[in-house]
Amino acid sequence: MVFCGALTAYAADAPVLQIKTAKPGVAVEVDRFVGAGKAFVSVADEEGKPLFGLGTADFEVSLGGRSADVTSVQPLAESLDVPRHIVMVLDNSDSMRQREAIKALLASIGDFLKNVRPIDNVQIVTFNKKTISMGGRALHVQVFKSNQPAALKDHIDKVYKDGITSGTYLYEGMFAAIELARKMPASDPRFMVVFSDGEDLNSSVKRDEVLKAAKGAGRLNAYAVDYMPTREID
Repeated sequence: MVFCGALTAYAADAPVLQIKTAKPGVAVEVDRFVGAGKAFVSVADEEGKPLFGLGTADFEVSLGGRSADVTSVQPLAESLDVPRHIVMVLDNSDSMRQREAIKALLASIGDFLKNVRPIDNVQIVTFNKKTISMGGRALHVQVFKSNQPAALKDHIDKVYKDGITSGTYLYEGMFAAIELARKMPASDPRFMVVFSDGEDLNSSVKRDEVLKAAKGAGRLNAYAVDYMPTREID
């Protein structure tokens, strides 16, 4: 989130606003303007990985060759102007218990829940014996939605206490998460985070179908927290 103090003085001019950084090989993409001289931007390195910890000195803002003053740079997690839309896919298959991965997963999620704000939209996808219809498919998942950290934690604790499944429907869970993300505002930041200890075993949805759905979902930031014993990446 970049706050440009001098923008409003000439925002009525026709030239396109440009926001860049002096760091070599770094790309800045303007996602949206939120009014009052504020813009929401994404910053990535040469490999496309997000960059964090940037300050006012790292950005250059101009409009028609005229420079603006950047008065403040704020991480999205601290901003109250833009909601984050987050879908978490949590692997609650029995192998998570067998590999003793649940404790590590709950610790990771605990850190995440500390950063959930009232304006955020958080949905949790877990595996389920029963199916629901999403995207024209019958998926072995259940969905829980809340913006309250306590309610999210209670639901997750219940899932890993009473909702362990014998099947691993990882691709179905990811497909469901993408369908949920597709319905979120495309102009807001959208994230999918997958927590798993392994590979898909029982999904009716195939890998290529997940990739196809993801490509049709627009801008979606996807991350994985993997508890596999090997370093191979799916």
